[in-house]
Amino acid sequence: MAQSLSQISTASGGSISGKDSTASLGLGLSGTGIGASPAANMLAYTSPAGASLLDGLNIGTPSMLNTDGTKMNISLSDLGLAGGKRNEDEEWRAKLATILDKLGKNKGRISEEGVRRIGSRYGFEEMIEEKTAGPEFEGSRTFTMAGNSALLIDFSFKENVPEKINVSFSSESPAVTAHEADAAKVMMRDLTPPRGVALINSKLDRFAENLDTLARLDRLGISGQLNCFEAITGVYTGLRKLYEHERKAAAALVDAEKGHTRTRAEREVLCKKSGRPRMHARAKIGLGLEFWMDQRHALVQRRKEKSNESSDMDVDDEEAPIEDMQQVYALQIGAEASSPDTYRPLRVSSEWVSDRIVKSTEGATDPNDMLAGASNIDWLDPADTYITETNQQSDAMAVDGATQPQKLPNARFVAKLLPPIVVPWTVASQVMQSVGVEMPTVLPATYDGALLRSANPADSAALHGIKPVLTSMSNILARNMDGQDRHVEHVNRLWVPKPDFAYTLQDVPFAHPRQLVEMLPTLRQWAFFGSLLRKTFAHKGVRPVPEGYDRQHSLEELLDDASTEGEPQSNIIDIQMSTSPIPSLTVLFDFSTLMDEPATITVQILPDAEILISEHNIPYKQGLNGKASPDKLARGLDLAGELGIWVEWIRLMYGEAA
Repeated sequence: MAQSLSQISTASGGSISGKDSTASLGLGLSGTGIGASPAANMLAYTSPAGASLLDGLNIGTPSMLNTDGTKMNISLSDLGLAGGKRNEDEEWRAKLATILDKLGKNKGRISEEGVRRIGSRYGFEEMIEEKTAGPEFEGSRTFTMAGNSALLIDFSFKENVPEKINVSFSSESPAVTAHEADAAKVMMRDLTPPRGVALINSKLDRFAENLDTLARLDRLGISGQLNCFEAITGVYTGLRKLYEHERKAAAALVDAEKGHTRTRAEREVLCKKSGRPRMHARAKIGLGLEFWMDQRHALVQRRKEKSNESSDMDVDDEEAPIEDMQQVYALQIGAEASSPDTYRPLRVSSEWVSDRIVKSTEGATDPNDMLAGASNIDWLDPADTYITETNQQSDAMAVDGATQPQKLPNARFVAKLLPPIVVPWTVASQVMQSVGVEMPTVLPATYDGALLRSANPADSAALHGIKPVLTSMSNILARNMDGQDRHVEHVNRLWVPKPDFAYTLQDVPFAHPRQLVEMLPTLRQWAFFGSLLRKTFAHKGVRPVPEGYDRQHSLEELLDDASTEGEPQSNIIDIQMSTSPIPSLTVLFDFSTLMDEPATITVQILPDAEILISEHNIPYKQGLNGKASPDKLARGLDLAGELGIWVEWIRLMYGEAA
């Protein structure tokens, strides 16, 4: 029989019961395990000793830390460490920059003037067609925005709504120009008011974000020498070659009788292999490497249209995913300024993966690859890209007939995580180390604080292991044995006996797409783990517990007093979270009146978001002489994608016979 949470917590000095999970975990700060973080010097910030230290620094409370692990604008004078006069000018400039940043977030309404204003802000040169330059054409002009090196965007407006947009990346490469129409389509969508929304209520925010992406790549380029759009397209070409190979292999293994063959093969590569690269997709300009999707098993059949020639012929029988309704995780690949002396610069090449895709048997036996857990993808290493020095000395050398000096570009590849992913500090350090950079210096938050905004860092130490760090209420649509739907109200409580420091991964530089593909299993692991917790405690459909409720007291009393006939049935779901050494959730809930203890299931989330049920006490449906299949329980969670739905599925599948 599996241990209950009280038994599980005893090893670390705490206890929690199933029917009455209000007993204190009794875990002292010395047993939190928080010191396992490499940011050991930050340990004191969440301990009583740390509070004294902060008091000595004239801070008083560590509430100046952001719960997502980012730095706040804390000056030396705020810390009481300024040795001399406060630099008031510096502080004034910082405050002014914050105000201007907030003001800059409002990009205005969709209009011809608004588009031109945003273009000017991002450094584009404007050229208005002469015949529409007069004031009488205001709102209905034709104009071009020219970038710094390799970008032209043509706009044709009528009554402040674009009639036509053309994007040109000024490249002779067909691989680059092939994506110009898709980029224009995204911008047209950004500037077209949604159905039912008046023009005056349509904002420029999405357009401004996408235009900024183009402007940043264009500014890093050098006309005639370095085209960053060609560099990004080269990475796309390599990743797409890999994706098509893996998709065909996955399609051969998919059971065609289950339908949705193509979509299921694509999802397999997206969520379990090297990801799905897409250019100018999902309303985002640029290259995105999609690597995970919430509820990836949810599919929908596209409406079939009948041909006029034959009523029995399906013109379009492709399956369409409901991806617009699902959270898709992606690495948005771009470039940023960087000295070639500190990091390997970007390279303009499409030769990142060989044509054979997979290594030969001999090549796949590299002991370094096996130790690192690397795949057998046959990666290539393109030569560095060089540009010509452009200064007076090089110009003089060119006149004299001498060879002009070459240098590496001041730009590197960077991948932005959309959305950002919260990981333990040690995991973030490993990710950063894999791409050859050091962790930035930030004041970390606890994992639950960064992920769920569950507690102020000043209070986290007092909450962890003593009482739930977070509670929530959610309404779950369940089903009875007779097939009738019913609503079940869950009261969820999160317990964290051993907190860990965390870091929010937002962007990582890289020199080779291989580095991105190799980190995908880890990113999927924490994306899924975080999704399970957010959907339980921080989702838009989740409600807080009623005001006035003290989390130290029993929720059973509250629910017993509030429950009346006809209202949703209430259930308490206790969840104990652990992030080290493997992200794990132990879930306790009332399972059956015939069982003296609550149902207890420990779920481990492995790399690539593989689910392992390491321990449970769920009986077989046929009787109490055995346990349910761990693989089937894991499959149920994989399909549900949510803890609340999963719990009700378990009750439906196994609770009747228990």
